[in-house]
Amino acid sequence: MVPVPDAAIIAIDINQEPDEKYRVLLQNQMRQIRKDAARIKKKAQTLYHLIVQKKVPVLSKRCCDYALLEMQYAKYSQQLSAKSGGC
Repeated sequence: MVPVPDAAIIAIDINQEPDEKYRVLLQNQMRQIRKDAARIKKKAQTLYHLIVQKKVPVLSKRCCDYALLEMQYAKYSQQLSAKSGGC
């Protein structure tokens, strides 16, 4: 998972998708994600801690540098906040 400011998230209405096959695909994926949400979050947290604490070097080599991503996210968020007047 990658940190993303709320302002960068674009909500979509799956039911408004004109392509029926794509709409069904999105609905199936959303249903599966919701069903497995707790397991997905737990696995993501476990991976995050393994990478940040550098417990599995082989895994760290093929994963994102979460500390760097978080630092850059903080900078970006501050820039967005400054541009919007702190709102």
